Amino acid sequence: MFLHFAVDAPPVKAEELRELVGDEAVEAADAQTHHHGSPFVAKVGRGTAAREGDRVELAVDTRLLHFFDLETGAAIAG
Repeated sequence: MFLHFAVDAPPVKAEELRELVGDEAVEAADAQTHHHGSPFVAKVGRGTAAREGDRVELAVDTRLLHFFDLETGAAIAG
């Protein structure tokens, strides 16, 4: 299951991001977070009790984060 949520931080407004994913994707992410904060997506287990509109507490395993170069789209590996 994927949880779409916002983090209380300024959203990324880089023009490069808009060029990569397109206007529609950027606008959809903004609408999905109700224009409050930066949009994120978390992959959680199927057994989660989280439901739309719920407040949940998430922990981030930073070893599983993925980063990509805005110019090439290539993965940035550590």
